[in-house]
Amino acid sequence: MISTMRYYPRWSEMLTQCINNNLKYLKRDFKSLANVGFRPKANVWIKNMNCFVSKDFIMERVKANLWKCKFRLLCAFHALLVLALPANPLYAEPQLVDLTHPFDETTIYWPTNKTFHLESVFSGRTDKGYWYESNDLTASEHGGTHLDAPAHFAEGRWHIDDIPLESLIAPGVVIDIRARAKDNPDTRILPEDILNWEKTHGRIAKGSIVLVLTGWEAFWPNKKLYLGTDKPGDVANLHFPGFSKEAAELLSHERKVAAVGLDTPSLDYGQSKDFPAHQVFGAANIPGFENVCQLATLPPKGFRVIALPMLIGNGSGAPLRIVAEIGP
Repeated sequence: MISTMRYYPRWSEMLTQCINNNLKYLKRDFKSLANVGFRPKANVWIKNMNCFVSKDFIMERVKANLWKCKFRLLCAFHALLVLALPANPLYAEPQLVDLTHPFDETTIYWPTNKTFHLESVFSGRTDKGYWYESNDLTASEHGGTHLDAPAHFAEGRWHIDDIPLESLIAPGVVIDIRARAKDNPDTRILPEDILNWEKTHGRIAKGSIVLVLTGWEAFWPNKKLYLGTDKPGDVANLHFPGFSKEAAELLSHERKVAAVGLDTPSLDYGQSKDFPAHQVFGAANIPGFENVCQLATLPPKGFRVIALPMLIGNGSGAPLRIVAEIGP
């Protein structure tokens, strides 16, 4: 059983303090009752008040202290009850899963693109004694975990800075095709994969973000295994899974999804020559997330995707930080 304290430590500290305060006040009030007592004398000397008081005053004080004792006992009981209850999923903190590969010298880019380069401008203590670091970086839009804007393959469609947040932050689903992809690097995501997923989990809702798990993350950052080639400029020997044109049309026109993504270098499979999935998604203003990771840690549904790219004005693509939020 998971305690509420795990999720709200500051709240539980407040409740604990409440209990301690109530116990302190109870002790004080019972001491006061003991001082007053139920003695029948009309006038009683009250030491802490340094005076005689009437029997009626004593009884009124007894009643008031008893009421306060009951109230504080009730408060303490409720505080203890809340702390003892198991965590309510409605109040639990969500689990965050980072679906992003780090950007460094091992980051994989399309064979014809410039790779990531970080150059130190300064790192050390200044002449005034404080620490300072600064770097210059260069890279292509399309490499590592990144977003393909619809304009990448569709004239007149959204660039990076045109994409609304509703297309980047939305409920997510994961379709798993690892069983087929492990035996065929040129396999494609088919309409049947989507329909079979829906038989188990229900129809994909409009505005969802569909992520496809192929298992290709296992080859990162080995270019030879991940791309099919490690030669710069070699696009003839690319081998990895991607969306078929038919699956792209189903998701774009019938399910009207917000965005799509997968754990391979491209929305289209490696041997594609005209990139039909890119064209279909782009024409429908559907962004694509490429080279995502940790999809195997996500459930098939029941999570939210938060995918925020570097906001490059008029960009056709951009580095992406993508996170899944599971629960509560």
